[in-house]
Amino acid sequence: MFDGTIASLSEKGFGFIQSESHEEDVFFHLKALDANFKSLKVGQGVKFEVDAKSDRLRARSVIVPGAPRNSQRRNQRPKGPQNRRPQRERQSTPAPPPKVAYGFVTRLHRRKLAGFISSDKGGPEYRFESVNVTGDKNYFEVEVSDYVRFEPIEDEDDPLNRSAKSIEVVERPVPKGSLQTRRHPKAQGKKPSWR
Repeated sequence: MFDGTIASLSEKGFGFIQSESHEEDVFFHLKALDANFKSLKVGQGVKFEVDAKSDRLRARSVIVPGAPRNSQRRNQRPKGPQNRRPQRERQSTPAPPPKVAYGFVTRLHRRKLAGFISSDKGGPEYRFESVNVTGDKNYFEVEVSDYVRFEPIEDEDDPLNRSAKSIEVVERPVPKGSLQTRRHPKAQGKKPSWR
Protein backbone atom coordinates (compact mmCIF):
# COMPACT_ATOMS: atom_id res chain seq x y z
CA MET A 1 0.00 0.00 0.00
CA PHE A 2 1.20 3.46 -0.91
CA ASP A 3 0.27 6.78 0.68
CA GLY A 4 -0.78 9.78 -1.38
CA THR A 5 -3.10 12.74 -1.72
CA ILE A 6 -5.79 13.42 -4.27
CA ALA A 7 -4.33 15.74 -6.91
CA SER A 8 -7.42 16.23 -9.09
CA LEU A 9 -10.99 14.97 -9.55
CA SER A 10 -13.24 14.83 -12.60
CA GLU A 11 -17.03 14.94 -12.59
CA LYS A 12 -16.95 11.93 -14.92
CA GLY A 13 -15.90 9.60 -12.10
CA PHE A 14 -12.12 9.48 -12.09
CA GLY A 15 -9.17 11.34 -10.64
CA PHE A 16 -5.43 11.37 -10.00
CA ILE A 17 -3.41 10.70 -6.85
CA GLN A 18 -0.10 12.43 -6.15
CA SER A 19 2.37 10.16 -4.37
CA GLU A 20 5.98 10.60 -3.20
CA SER A 21 6.75 7.00 -4.18
CA HIS A 22 5.81 7.61 -7.85
CA GLU A 23 7.08 10.28 -10.23
CA GLU A 24 3.80 10.58 -12.17
CA ASP A 25 0.30 11.06 -10.80
CA VAL A 26 -1.59 7.77 -10.39
CA PHE A 27 -4.92 7.43 -12.21
CA PHE A 28 -7.94 5.98 -10.37
CA HIS A 29 -11.53 5.25 -11.33
CA LEU A 30 -14.52 5.48 -8.98
CA LYS A 31 -14.89 1.68 -9.17
CA ALA A 32 -11.52 1.36 -7.43
CA LEU A 33 -12.71 3.49 -4.50
CA ASP A 34 -13.76 2.05 -1.19
CA ALA A 35 -15.68 5.25 -0.35
CA ASN A 36 -18.23 7.54 -1.96
CA PHE A 37 -16.68 9.42 -4.89
CA LYS A 38 -18.66 12.60 -4.15
CA SER A 39 -17.22 12.79 -0.63
CA LEU A 40 -13.63 13.12 -1.93
CA LYS A 41 -11.80 16.46 -1.95
CA VAL A 42 -8.56 17.61 -3.55
CA GLY A 43 -5.70 17.33 -1.04
CA GLN A 44 -7.38 14.52 0.94
CA GLY A 45 -5.06 11.71 2.05
CA VAL A 46 -5.59 8.20 0.64
CA LYS A 47 -3.94 4.79 0.58
CA PHE A 48 -3.80 2.85 -2.68
CA GLU A 49 -2.44 -0.20 -4.46
CA VAL A 50 -0.97 0.00 -7.95
CA ASP A 51 -2.37 -2.27 -10.66
CA ALA A 52 0.63 -4.19 -12.00
CA LYS A 53 -1.34 -5.56 -14.98
CA SER A 54 -2.11 -2.12 -16.41
CA ASP A 55 0.15 -0.53 -19.04
CA ARG A 56 -0.06 2.86 -17.38
CA LEU A 57 0.19 3.84 -13.74
CA ARG A 58 -3.25 3.03 -12.33
CA ALA A 59 -4.63 2.45 -8.83
CA ARG A 60 -6.34 -0.90 -8.32
CA SER A 61 -7.91 -0.10 -4.94
CA VAL A 62 -8.12 3.24 -3.17
CA ILE A 63 -8.90 3.48 0.55
CA VAL A 64 -9.89 6.77 2.17
CA PRO A 65 -8.99 6.66 5.90
CA GLY A 66 -11.85 7.76 8.16
CA ALA A 67 -14.52 7.60 5.45
CA PRO A 68 -17.25 4.96 5.70
CA ARG A 69 -16.58 2.16 3.26
CA ASN A 70 -19.07 1.23 0.57
CA SER A 71 -19.44 -2.26 2.02
CA GLN A 72 -20.05 -0.85 5.52
CA ARG A 73 -22.72 1.53 4.26
CA ARG A 74 -24.55 -1.35 2.62
CA ASN A 75 -24.59 -3.28 5.88
CA GLN A 76 -25.84 -0.27 7.89
CA ARG A 77 -29.27 -0.55 6.30
CA PRO A 78 -31.80 -1.78 8.88
CA LYS A 79 -33.05 -5.25 8.25
CA GLY A 80 -36.60 -6.46 8.54
CA PRO A 81 -39.78 -6.83 6.55
CA GLN A 82 -40.78 -3.19 7.12
CA ASN A 83 -37.71 -1.96 5.19
CA ARG A 84 -38.09 -4.20 2.18
CA ARG A 85 -39.55 -3.00 -1.05
CA PRO A 86 -43.13 -4.09 -1.60
CA GLN A 87 -43.18 -6.87 -4.13
CA ARG A 88 -45.29 -6.39 -7.18
CA GLU A 89 -48.11 -8.78 -7.63
CA ARG A 90 -47.83 -10.60 -10.89
CA GLN A 91 -50.72 -10.07 -13.16
CA SER A 92 -52.55 -13.30 -13.81
CA THR A 93 -54.28 -11.90 -16.86
CA PRO A 94 -52.88 -13.42 -20.03
CA ALA A 95 -51.48 -11.25 -22.78
CA PRO A 96 -54.07 -10.16 -25.32
CA PRO A 97 -54.22 -12.34 -28.43
CA PRO A 98 -52.36 -10.92 -31.41
CA LYS A 99 -54.35 -8.84 -33.85
CA VAL A 100 -55.11 -10.94 -36.94
CA ALA A 101 -56.12 -9.75 -40.40
CA TYR A 102 -56.90 -11.41 -43.71
CA GLY A 103 -56.06 -10.47 -47.27
CA PHE A 104 -54.63 -11.46 -50.64
CA VAL A 105 -51.02 -11.64 -51.80
CA THR A 106 -50.78 -8.96 -54.49
CA ARG A 107 -47.09 -8.91 -55.43
CA LEU A 108 -44.04 -11.09 -54.85
CA HIS A 109 -40.43 -10.01 -55.33
CA ARG A 110 -38.62 -13.34 -55.40
CA ARG A 111 -35.14 -11.80 -55.70
CA LYS A 112 -35.69 -9.50 -52.73
CA LEU A 113 -37.45 -12.26 -50.75
CA ALA A 114 -40.38 -9.96 -50.02
CA GLY A 115 -44.01 -9.51 -50.97
CA PHE A 116 -47.12 -7.43 -50.44
CA ILE A 117 -50.57 -8.19 -49.03
CA SER A 118 -53.77 -6.27 -49.69
CA SER A 119 -56.02 -6.42 -46.64
CA ASP A 120 -59.72 -7.27 -46.86
CA LYS A 121 -60.34 -4.04 -44.95
CA GLY A 122 -58.60 -1.93 -47.61
CA GLY A 123 -55.97 0.74 -47.16
CA PRO A 124 -52.27 0.62 -48.02
CA GLU A 125 -50.62 -2.73 -48.68
CA TYR A 126 -48.66 -4.61 -46.03
CA ARG A 127 -45.06 -5.56 -46.83
CA PHE A 128 -43.69 -8.90 -45.62
CA GLU A 129 -40.36 -10.72 -45.68
CA SER A 130 -39.84 -14.35 -46.67
CA VAL A 131 -38.89 -15.35 -43.10
CA ASN A 132 -42.35 -14.29 -41.88
CA VAL A 133 -44.17 -16.92 -43.96
CA THR A 134 -45.31 -19.80 -41.73
CA GLY A 135 -47.63 -22.75 -42.09
CA ASP A 136 -47.79 -25.50 -44.71
CA LYS A 137 -46.50 -23.37 -47.59
CA ASN A 138 -43.10 -21.70 -47.53
CA TYR A 139 -42.30 -18.41 -49.26
CA PHE A 140 -41.44 -20.00 -52.62
CA GLU A 141 -44.75 -21.91 -52.72
CA VAL A 142 -46.86 -18.80 -52.04
CA GLU A 143 -48.45 -17.37 -55.18
CA VAL A 144 -50.08 -14.10 -56.11
CA SER A 145 -53.82 -14.15 -55.24
CA ASP A 146 -53.35 -16.60 -52.33
CA TYR A 147 -55.66 -15.79 -49.42
CA VAL A 148 -53.60 -15.33 -46.22
CA ARG A 149 -53.97 -14.69 -42.51
CA PHE A 150 -51.37 -12.32 -40.99
CA GLU A 151 -50.54 -10.11 -38.03
CA PRO A 152 -50.41 -6.46 -39.11
CA ILE A 153 -47.68 -4.23 -37.71
CA GLU A 154 -48.15 -0.49 -38.09
CA ASP A 155 -45.34 2.00 -37.62
CA GLU A 156 -46.32 4.77 -35.18
CA ASP A 157 -44.06 7.31 -36.88
CA ASP A 158 -45.25 6.58 -40.42
CA PRO A 159 -48.80 5.17 -40.66
CA LEU A 160 -48.32 4.36 -44.36
CA ASN A 161 -45.34 2.12 -43.60
CA ARG A 162 -47.09 -1.14 -42.77
CA SER A 163 -45.59 -4.59 -42.45
CA ALA A 164 -46.92 -8.06 -41.70
CA LYS A 165 -45.63 -11.08 -39.82
CA SER A 166 -46.82 -14.66 -39.25
CA ILE A 167 -48.21 -14.97 -42.76
CA GLU A 168 -50.08 -18.22 -43.34
CA VAL A 169 -51.95 -19.31 -46.46
CA VAL A 170 -55.53 -20.25 -45.53
CA GLU A 171 -58.64 -21.25 -47.41
CA ARG A 172 -60.93 -18.33 -48.04
CA PRO A 173 -64.23 -18.73 -46.19
CA VAL A 174 -67.22 -18.70 -48.50
CA PRO A 175 -70.13 -16.66 -47.12
CA LYS A 176 -73.48 -18.42 -46.90
CA GLY A 177 -75.83 -17.75 -49.75
CA SER A 178 -73.08 -16.91 -52.20
CA LEU A 179 -73.24 -20.39 -53.77
CA GLN A 180 -76.75 -19.77 -55.11
CA THR A 181 -77.06 -17.82 -58.31
CA ARG A 182 -78.90 -14.58 -57.84
CA ARG A 183 -81.85 -13.56 -59.95
CA HIS A 184 -82.49 -10.14 -61.20
CA PRO A 185 -85.07 -8.37 -59.02
CA LYS A 186 -87.42 -7.87 -62.01
CA ALA A 187 -87.11 -11.47 -63.14
CA GLN A 188 -90.21 -13.54 -62.74
CA GLY A 189 -90.09 -17.11 -61.66
CA LYS A 190 -91.11 -18.56 -65.02
CA LYS A 191 -89.32 -20.09 -67.95
CA PRO A 192 -88.10 -17.86 -70.73
CA SER A 193 -90.49 -17.58 -73.69
CA TRP A 194 -87.86 -18.03 -76.36
CA ARG A 195 -87.42 -21.76 -75.60
